[in-house]
Amino acid sequence: MNDIKSLSSSKGIPMIYYDGYIYTLCRMTDEKMIFQCEDRDCKGRCQCHTNLKMNIFVQQPSNHSHVSDPNRYHTVKIKNDIKQRADTTDEKTSITIHDAMRTFSLNAVNLLPTDETLAKTIRRRRRPSILLDPSSRLPQSLRLTGRDESFAL
Repeated sequence: MNDIKSLSSSKGIPMIYYDGYIYTLCRMTDEKMIFQCEDRDCKGRCQCHTNLKMNIFVQQPSNHSHVSDPNRYHTVKIKNDIKQRADTTDEKTSITIHDAMRTFSLNAVNLLPTDETLAKTIRRRRRPSILLDPSSRLPQSLRLTGRDESFAL
């Protein structure tokens, strides 16, 4: 029996992997989560219990209109791992990428983004976010120049 493996999309939306297919969360109720196939042209859907660790389908996956791609799981998983490490560690970008790639399947290398793209993703995750003040204006630190003069807006 295949296990349901949890993932998340690049935008943080829950995804699952089952039997060679990836499903993204479509809807959620109190009793179940409804997932649809990652390929939007496909009608494949499934319903899971709201606790994915229980590994139970409320409704088994329907048929797909395309073949499964088992390598896609590894690609999404490695992207998630890199983002998680970027958030929790301060190690160099190249070390983060190469440590994650050590366990990666060579069959799926062509599905991965380039090292440069992965490095940019890490830098974006580590960059501090700029918060606007309550009046929706730039923070005081960005309204001053390097010489503490008022910036002309």
